[in-house]
Amino acid sequence: RHRIGTQSAQDLTPDLGWTTPQLIKDLGLKSEFEGLIEKSASVYDALKPVFPNEAVYPLMLAFRKRTLFEWNLRQVCHFVKLRGGSKGHEAYRVVAFDVWRRVLEAQPWVGEVVIPLGKDWSVSVRS
Repeated sequence: RHRIGTQSAQDLTPDLGWTTPQLIKDLGLKSEFEGLIEKSASVYDALKPVFPNEAVYPLMLAFRKRTLFEWNLRQVCHFVKLRGGSKGHEAYRVVAFDVWRRVLEAQPWVGEVVIPLGKDWSVSVRS
């Protein structure tokens, strides 16, 4: 009940590529990870013609996905604060920072009234 907004998500597909988490890179597991990604996409491709609805299940969640969000300012601030903080996942943080940048580009006065990220915004984003 606290979320005021609508999300419309496209189905998961390997067509938009994937993101390799930094931890995977740091551990030297990038090639193994990418091998699993490719296998995941291959299973998807094999299942899609026969089982189009079920084909998404073998896809790893590292694949990118488009989602359209319709929010009011309250929900934007909630998302930015929740996902853009220092403890947020790096993929979500990038989106949260981008959302907040766009809000401030469209309505600069909002940044004088609302600061959902506190010090995280000034340290991580403005540079």
